[in-house]
Amino acid sequence: MPGGSAINKAKDLMISAAVKSRAGAKLERFGNMLDFKIDTSERTIHLSILLKGEQMPIDFSIRDYEIIEENGSQYLKLDSSKIETSREWLTRLVREKMIPERIPLPKQIGLIAGILH
Repeated sequence: MPGGSAINKAKDLMISAAVKSRAGAKLERFGNMLDFKIDTSERTIHLSILLKGEQMPIDFSIRDYEIIEENGSQYLKLDSSKIETSREWLTRLVREKMIPERIPLPKQIGLIAGILH
């Protein structure tokens, strides 16, 4: 359905902008979030971060994420085996559970994400 595709793209852009703004502010001490893109129909996330003192950004690709709800709060659920980075050592760290399995979603992003189910 052509209209559905346009609506999904618009929601994806809205979520991407909100996450980039909020996460970018939290990462500011460490570097800059250069890019954040979510594709809700494919359930993929791509982000790029340039850390202070580094010459090249670190890219992350996340497949098959889920948005779950518990006790009125929404979370981004990740499977670390489905996360790739542009650094082999970092991918290995991530896969050894160096990131949380569930990440709480801020209310603003959770409200938008709730529309996506």
